[in-house]
Amino acid sequence: MKYGTNQKNKVKMKRDYSTGVILYRKEHGINKYLILKHRQGHWAFSKGHGKINEKRQTTALRELFEETGIKNVNLISNTPLIEENYIFKNRKGEEIIKKVEYFIGKTEESNIKTDSKEISDYKWAAFSDAIATVTYKESKSTLIKANEIISEYNKNASINNYL
Repeated sequence: MKYGTNQKNKVKMKRDYSTGVILYRKEHGINKYLILKHRQGHWAFSKGHGKINEKRQTTALRELFEETGIKNVNLISNTPLIEENYIFKNRKGEEIIKKVEYFIGKTEESNIKTDSKEISDYKWAAFSDAIATVTYKESKSTLIKANEIISEYNKNASINNYL
């Protein structure tokens, strides 16, 4: 992650925090990831800002529901498992340090009702298609980590089913 050369500038920079869900479902034994095309044109995951005193998990699930209509989600952990950090410029040209924490969730639902104000398209994609579709390198890195965690989780869940 690049914060620039001047530590003083980093301290003065505004910060932004979001929470989201990397959502997947099984289709014929293959993990399919939900990726969303945001109105700004980029493909990424469901995420958003918390309300005052709202827990991160509540924020993530609320944003997922608002953006997709999906309610039935099993989070594989009660805490976020992946964190993205990057710098972007807002509409005023100010540099913002962004932190996004992601939960990983599984669903059986496949029908999506997108929020047309925020989301212009969506798809359920196998890992290789999803990695080729997400726009930003941070999203690609997040998806790689999520895929590894889900593979490990599924392995352990399968083993635990036989114990």
